[in-house]
Amino acid sequence: MSAKRLHAVDAVQPVAAGPRYPIGSVDNVLRLLLMISQQKQVRVSEASAALGTAVSTAHRLLAMLAHHGFVVQDPESLEGRHARHPQVVVI
Repeated sequence: MSAKRLHAVDAVQPVAAGPRYPIGSVDNVLRLLLMISQQKQVRVSEASAALGTAVSTAHRLLAMLAHHGFVVQDPESLEGRHARHPQVVVI
């Protein structure tokens, strides 16, 4: 049995049919990472709208990404803006 090699484009675009047993939280955080990689900054409210989640859920996902160094919160932002960390570019 050989493993299928993924190209960079394959890794970004979701499989049309989706996985057999999807995990919603994992899907949301991966979609959020893609969003952050394509934009300079993301507001919590923007993340919430894009993911179709409550603002509190988007906030917790961004907080976990910040905890692991994938995003940094703008300390001067009152709107909860998060910017990608250089580590995201590496991925």
